[in-house]
Amino acid sequence: MKNTQLLNFTQLSKQELEMTHNWRNTKSVQKFMLNPLDISLKSHLDFVSSLNNRDDKLYFLVKYENNYIGVIDFTQIKGKGCMLGLYKNPQTHNVGDILLNIISEYAFDTLKLAIIGAEVF
Repeated sequence: MKNTQLLNFTQLSKQELEMTHNWRNTKSVQKFMLNPLDISLKSHLDFVSSLNNRDDKLYFLVKYENNYIGVIDFTQIKGKGCMLGLYKNPQTHNVGDILLNIISEYAFDTLKLAIIGAEVF
């Protein structure tokens, strides 16, 4: 998608890591997570570090038109399928369609997947 940057979690700056951690712990985001509890910054950083050794998970901070708009992820990547996840920057509005379009393009065009699954809360 034009004017979009996908920033791999494993390459984020300290400021970007702290920002995504804060988003994740925002009540409006937490209520839609598999684990709806606060997570510590250490746990967040440990998780991001673990992604360096995984080929079944990819997490990206999405920057659209120079604004950080959300996080997308691909998990359980296996064969031609994966599960998707996303959450938006709590300060933004009306970015769901953009995030879903980015997910579709990346999954089908870059990862060459045929099936994308999701759990919706």
